[in-house]
Amino acid sequence: MSLPHGSRILLSLALLVAVAATGCGKKDGSPVANQAPSIRITGGPPQLADEILEASYTARIWWTGWDFDGSIDHYEYAVDPNQDLTDPVFSLEEIEDPESFLDGGGLTRQILRGPEAGTDTLIYLKSVDGTQYSFTWIQTRDFTRIFTFETPHADSVGSGGSATPDNRFSGLHTVYVRCQDNEEAYSSTDQLTYTAVTITPTSKITRPVISGDVLFVGPQIGLEWDGTDIDSPEPEKKPVGYIYKLVQLSSLNPPVRVDLAQPTFVMFQHPEASQLPWTYQSADTLRKTYFLDPPATYMFAVRAVDVAGAVEPFVDKVRGSEPGNAVSFQAQSSAGVPVLQVIEPSLGDVDGDPNGAKGLKTTEFEVPVGAALRFTWQANAEAYGGVIEGYNWGVNIPDLDREGPGSGWTGWSSLTGNLQPIVFTTPGVNTVNIKVRDTGGKSTTLTVILRVIEFSFDREVLFVDDFKDETFPRDNEHDDFWLKMLTDSGRFDPASDLAPEVWKYDVHGANDVLYTFPIPPDLSQLGRYKMIFWANRGTGYNGNSGLTLSGPVKRHLGAYVATGGRLWISGEATAAAMLPTSTGISNFEYPLEVLPGSFPYAWLKLYTSQIANDKGADLRTNGLIEVDPFPGRPVIWPGLVRDDLKVRSSLRGSGTRLCDAIFDPIFTTTEPGFRGQLDSLYVYGANGPRRVSRSSAYEGKLNGVRFHDPDPDPVHGPTIWFGFPMYYWFDDQAQVLFNGIIDWFRAQDT
Repeated sequence: MSLPHGSRILLSLALLVAVAATGCGKKDGSPVANQAPSIRITGGPPQLADEILEASYTARIWWTGWDFDGSIDHYEYAVDPNQDLTDPVFSLEEIEDPESFLDGGGLTRQILRGPEAGTDTLIYLKSVDGTQYSFTWIQTRDFTRIFTFETPHADSVGSGGSATPDNRFSGLHTVYVRCQDNEEAYSSTDQLTYTAVTITPTSKITRPVISGDVLFVGPQIGLEWDGTDIDSPEPEKKPVGYIYKLVQLSSLNPPVRVDLAQPTFVMFQHPEASQLPWTYQSADTLRKTYFLDPPATYMFAVRAVDVAGAVEPFVDKVRGSEPGNAVSFQAQSSAGVPVLQVIEPSLGDVDGDPNGAKGLKTTEFEVPVGAALRFTWQANAEAYGGVIEGYNWGVNIPDLDREGPGSGWTGWSSLTGNLQPIVFTTPGVNTVNIKVRDTGGKSTTLTVILRVIEFSFDREVLFVDDFKDETFPRDNEHDDFWLKMLTDSGRFDPASDLAPEVWKYDVHGANDVLYTFPIPPDLSQLGRYKMIFWANRGTGYNGNSGLTLSGPVKRHLGAYVATGGRLWISGEATAAAMLPTSTGISNFEYPLEVLPGSFPYAWLKLYTSQIANDKGADLRTNGLIEVDPFPGRPVIWPGLVRDDLKVRSSLRGSGTRLCDAIFDPIFTTTEPGFRGQLDSLYVYGANGPRRVSRSSAYEGKLNGVRFHDPDPDPVHGPTIWFGFPMYYWFDDQAQVLFNGIIDWFRAQDT
């Protein structure tokens, strides 16, 4: 029965005491011969007397030793002294007691000194038929060690009468241990034998992005990969290396069609391709670039290798929904150009026409005179595995193919933007050209055509009808309300005939039904007016809103405000129109978050993480019936009460629908570099608490703000946002507010 380690120590101490009590020599006084120490392996992979078991290729083994008449100086271990078990070089006696075979016994020894006594490496050598073999005993003072064993043998499983690779490798290993006492006597050895098993690692190609069975690339391809080793001893669970192979399918004998090439056949079974070597590469590098010879077809595969030497046995183009570790591709001189992405804050994403010629893209914008344009750009070649080499740009370049001094190009560099702003001081048509090139010489050029518009601000007000016709109100009723506000304000001359000082623009055409897809005013039209009153219904037709096109998409309203224009936005679900979906329609996934760079963030200063809307809510509880001046501060403009006769009879007991409210505070002072003044104007008055004794989360929430910058050089023109439409209030109350807004806008001139 094996004793626990602590019990052995106590037993050893007891025996030492017993020896000391009986004397240190024989009765005649002669010295007692030193007794050799003993050792035993006490822990490790499971062992059975007549069966070799399997365990992980990383294993911790424990041992202990004792010496009845002295002390243990150090331990030693040897791993697999005989590499080839079928024809062993060293006998068991030579392994267990190599010192007996020195000095002419067939072995020699080299000693590699360790950092301290008891940590040397003892190398025993033997010459057989002119070839020298060796094994080592490694000294240590530790009682345990973690071993990482090689698993060089690919396991297989039976399938249909034949053997196919399994996803594991194995290897048979033996560990010997011994110890030496303080009088340099060695113990006999103890040993442990077991089959080390590793689950083979896996790999996948991460670049280029594989979108089909055959990839079309240019004369260059850059490949990148990654892998996983689920039983790695390291926490990252990554392979230690990879092997890869590139096969030119079109040059094989016999050749293989790229659309029919299967990785297993090409890599292992084709008589010529299977003979091509695999190249090993450390996991420190996960990339390989090839310069190809178009027109030609290829297949590339990569396989992961773990620390035990196990190699991924399978090659696949896809693995479920993930890319595999093999890809086939066709090299063409005309294929594979970088994807260029350009952004300008006032213009947004400056992407060229996707249907244009490959490598040449054109897009067009309107910008005001004096606008400071700051383009930034980036590119990638992931689709075909290319590598970006540099960028070039210029203004009004006459010949895009000519480079060098006098061409207009600034020169190739790694810069990803124009450091100094581009400013056009006169109206006209100009171009900004941006080019990217990969290391294979493939390039993409984006030409941005800029129609530079001079803002005259020679007229007073542009009223934009973006509200959409409905029964309540009909388009003519809605238009009449706004025209009455304009006419009765007394702010325009002549009062009886507002045109051309005041102009109404119908985004959806006559009666709001001429065309369902909105056509908003262009920048040249906006730039004529000192003030723009934009009445919006965010639902539009199928979510298509003119406010979305002029604001977030074309950025015309931002350019207008940036040049000093005055903008007032009101209506239903305006936040949905100003924060559209990726497809460019109103976003009704309320609550909405206003992110930096968005239209309402940049120009209306709605710095909030939550704008809610009563769409789909119980209008008896949450519907809007009043707006109150913001509490606790001086009243800027008076409150408003809904005129129930302006809504259909079935809704007169409920509130107005589709009104926005800001649920989270606006902290302008915490925004870096904030300039100007933001005034809170109105709060939400809900039907529930005001008419039917029901509480509402909307009650008292902010739904009207205005911004201006009193600095002589303001950040931009003044803006107003109401989260509610103007139409439904009593006319006399609405008129007072309307007049106040015109007066405030005009006061910004002083």
